[in-house]
Amino acid sequence: MATYSGNTASESEQQPSNNEDEDQDQDQPEREKVEVDKEYFDEILGSLEHLISLFNILQINPSVAPLSPSPSDEVPLGKTEVRVPMSELQKVKKRSIKSYTEGLVDLLFTPETLRASTLKGKSSKGQLRDTLDPVKVNAIIEQVRSVFKGAAVGYVEQLISQKCNSARKLSTATGEH
Repeated sequence: MATYSGNTASESEQQPSNNEDEDQDQDQPEREKVEVDKEYFDEILGSLEHLISLFNILQINPSVAPLSPSPSDEVPLGKTEVRVPMSELQKVKKRSIKSYTEGLVDLLFTPETLRASTLKGKSSKGQLRDTLDPVKVNAIIEQVRSVFKGAAVGYVEQLISQKCNSARKLSTATGEH
C-alpha cells in the first residue's frame, strides 16, 4: 500500500491564533495520510496523464475536437495546415521517434519523390536534387515533436534524410529508377 497525504480540514475549521507562526500554519489545511493500493494509484495516474494528453491535443488542434470522428476525416499534423486521413495517421507506429518519423514520411511522400529528393536539395556529392516539400517536412517535424516532446528538430531532419537515402539505395539494389 502507498501512502497519500490529502487535504482534510477546511480553513473555517481552524482556530484563530495570536502567534504569527501558527497563523502561517493555518493557511495550510491539515493533511491526513490515507492508504492507497499502488496499482490502483498507478492506474488512476495513467488515466489522468491520458486525459491531460487529450486535453492538450484539443487545445493545440481544435479541429480534432469531435469525440467520434469518422476514420475518413482528415486531421492536421502538428500545428500546420498539412492534413492526413485520421485512419492513416493512427496506423503509424509510435514505438520510437525513428519509427514514427519514417511512418509519417511514407504517409506524405511517394517512393519516387524520396528517391529523387533530399531534405535540402543537394546530395553529399554536391549533385543538385529536388528538395522535399518544406511544408510537409515541417508538418512531420511538428507532429513528431507533439508526440515525442523531447525530439530534437535536427534529429528528425536527419531521419528524413536517411529515409531519402534508403529509398535511393533500395531502388539501385532492385534496379528501379
